[in-house]
Order: sequence, then structure tokens, then C-alpha cells
Amino acid sequence: MTGHDGAGVSRRSALKAIGLGAAAAAVAGASVWAAVAARSPDAARIDVQGWAGDRGTRYHIAHRGSGDVLPEHSMPAYWAAVEWGARCLEISVCMTSDGVLFCMHDPTYDRTSTGRGRSIDQPSSVLDTIRIWQPQLGAAWTREPPRVPLFEDVLRAYGGRVVLAVEAKVTEAFEPMMAMVARYGLRRSVIVKAHYASRQVARAQSAGYPVFCYLGAASEATSRVITTTAARLNPQRDYLVIPAFHGGAAPFVADSVVTAAVDTGVPVWVYPLHRRSDADHFFALGVRGAICSSYGYIAGVIPAATADSWATQVIAAGEMTKDPASEVYAPEFSSTGELTLAGPGSAALHHPGPNRPADDGLRALRDRRRPGVADAAHLVDGQREHRVRPCRRFLLRAPRGPRRRLSRDPASRREARPVPASRR
Repeated sequence: MTGHDGAGVSRRSALKAIGLGAAAAAVAGASVWAAVAARSPDAARIDVQGWAGDRGTRYHIAHRGSGDVLPEHSMPAYWAAVEWGARCLEISVCMTSDGVLFCMHDPTYDRTSTGRGRSIDQPSSVLDTIRIWQPQLGAAWTREPPRVPLFEDVLRAYGGRVVLAVEAKVTEAFEPMMAMVARYGLRRSVIVKAHYASRQVARAQSAGYPVFCYLGAASEATSRVITTTAARLNPQRDYLVIPAFHGGAAPFVADSVVTAAVDTGVPVWVYPLHRRSDADHFFALGVRGAICSSYGYIAGVIPAATADSWATQVIAAGEMTKDPASEVYAPEFSSTGELTLAGPGSAALHHPGPNRPADDGLRALRDRRRPGVADAAHLVDGQREHRVRPCRRFLLRAPRGPRRRLSRDPASRREARPVPASRR
């Protein structure tokens, strides 16, 4: 297998490319991203105990890098999360048939890459030929898609610089993953992530690692499972992690489920959160850790935008559809800076030029509230929560091709609150 090298990229140019979601630096190889991170003057050694001592009672963890904004489990996504201030990254680890460890959530290539099939059944040479593929983040990421990063490159770049919560997505990868962590001298700065029913929980605990013990679906979050799982965890070291939603863009899990978890005394984290209001909801229930798919946005690091950046043809931090992880709601960008959003059905929300003053833009949206328009407003929730001044008018148009009607899910409409006059 050849090394994941690419054209050189400076820290300054990478920052500029990643800051608001542009994809220009995506072509850099994983080894180059590791070198850029290693040169950062801000890099400082950190371990789990030190992070626990100064993070406060409410804190954020980066989910798959920042998978709502940049291709999940890519070096650009990890790098952006750290630059935005993340002190803990959640990392998924898979393995090829010849024992090479790499970062990807699924044990198959299909969902997030151009590859196909189970990675454990294929040699590492496949990693040289495939790329991460997530068109819902914008067309620019499909023109120059990033490489799949090696786990070793991630350790070189961020090991000891941030806390890494690492999970072996296939059983065969667990021992090699832990051996590589030890070889890089990172035992004190790693948390082992494992499903509550996995034997890896006990194996990690016996080796002295703190555990990120998660329930994989809301259906698993019963009183019995929560109680018995918490009883196996050390409240001073381990974490009980529960899903935030019933699936996709469905409503939050019941407050009673969250309260039951919090009442165990084990620090509770929730995943995956997409909006600031998501984090506020769970923090109010006593949750400690917010596992964020858009770290800079949810943690409040990224300043409010005053104009869109749609001409770049990528999603910016804080812009999201009803279900950011789904291609069903993927935006379409035109070369002239237009954005089209769609949902199941036959209508689409179109946002064309030219630029207009903020008040006129809001008035145009209000004046065109035909059936479906008010329900569609939550789809520009990133703009609303960012208090962005609309630069163009919103129009409802019949889309080209088999597009879909906008969702009328009442739960999701809670995000479509008006912008106070003082903030327009």
C-alpha cells in the first residue's frame, strides 16, 4: 500500500479553507494533514484526567470530526474540530484484510465512500483507490473528495494533543487498535468507546482505560438496560452515552429516559447533536457531554455569519437540513450561488439572487407564505440560529426532476423561531 501523501498545504491556507466549510484543502493527503497539525504552535499535551479537571460540568465532544459540515471521519473534519477548540474527538476504527487500521464509521465502505463491500474482506490497497463520498455536504466535496485516513496518521496528528475516544468497529480491529495506542504512548489520553453489550467494555476496564459506553438506539434505552449498564461503570472514570433521538430527524428521546440515566450518577453524554437548541435541551436535563456533529457551531466558537457562502457549493457551519446526515434532504447549489432544499414529496425551497437588504429578505419570506412555506422555514434553521441576515428572497418553485415535498414534522418546526428585531 502506498503512503497517503499529497500536495503540501500550509496551516494558514488550511484554516482559510476549513473555517466556513470550503473544500479547497480536501485534496491534501492524510499524512500532510498530520504534518500540518503537528506543526501547530497551539498543540499542547493533554490526558483524560487533565481534561476532566478543567472542562466544567457542561462540555462538548466532536462527533466524527464535524460530520454535519465536513466529510465525516476525514482529516479535514478532525482538523477543523480541533481548530474550533475541541478537546475530545470521537474516532471510529476499521481494519482491512491485511491488518491496516483506518478511520470510518461503518464496517462497509458503501455509505460514506466510493468503495463497496466489507473492509475486513478487502486488502489495504483499496484505500488508495477510494475516496470519502458525502454529496449532502455540497458539490465541492464531490469534485475533490478527501482520502480515507489511516488510524496511525490520526494518532500522529492528534494523539496527546486532544483526548481520543476510539472504537473498533469490527472485533478483529480491537487488539491491533489498542496495541497501536500503547505503541504511541497514548494510554493516558485515550477513552475506549464500546457498545454496552460488547465484551470490549470489560476488556478496556481491565486494562485501565476509561470507557465511553453507549446505547446504540433509543429502543435500547430502557430502564433495565440503563440501570444494569451503569452498575458496570465507574462514575469517576467512565461515561454512560445515550442517543438523543429516536432516529434521524425524529423527536428527542423521552425526558424520563435522560433523567433515569442522569440519576445513575455516571456522567451522561448524548449523541449526535446538530443544533445549539439540542445541546441546551439536554444540558437542562443534567447531561454533561454534548457529542456534536458541528462542533464549532454548537460550541459557539464560530461567529454569527452576515452573508451566505453558497457560491463555494459547500455547507457552512450552522447550515443544515432537517436531517443533516441524510442524502434525502441534500441541498443543491447552482454556479450562481443559488441553494435548493427539498424533502419527501414534490416541492422544493429555492433561494435565488440577487442580494437584498435584510429587512426586505425577511419581508419577502413572509409575503410568500403559501401552504408549505411556513413549514419549510425550519430548513434554514442554521441561518436562523446564527441570526444570519437573509441576503436573497425565498421562493417556492416546482423543482426539476423527482424532488420531494418539504417536511411538516411539528417537532422540527421548533427551530423556526423569528429573529428578534434587535438582532436583524
